Amino acid sequence: MFHQADGRSSYVNLQLLSVGLGFLSGSRTLTPYVTGQALGAENLAEAHGILVFFGSTGHVLGPPAVGLLYDVSQSHDVACFISGSCMMLCSIFLFLVTIRNSSRQTRCP
Repeated sequence: MFHQADGRSSYVNLQLLSVGLGFLSGSRTLTPYVTGQALGAENLAEAHGILVFFGSTGHVLGPPAVGLLYDVSQSHDVACFISGSCMMLCSIFLFLVTIRNSSRQTRCP
């Protein structure tokens, strides 16, 4: 997708990828705000610490895991599919939690 037949990278495709990644990673600045809204200001420090812990765990374990998958399969495709699958699974989970929480809030006690 990003390489031409002679092995050169397509500059336009790399620009599009950079714009897409930049646009999608803007959500990192919203994490403390959304966490505070969801769990309250009194729990913000603890919840944000837990989020940072799990994010850091992924950053530490990710590169060796991708290297191992590359060594086994001789392709980065497997690592990309696993990463994308995990992101989709988490997105679906968060969507379901949001629906569940919104249905609880609409009911009268």
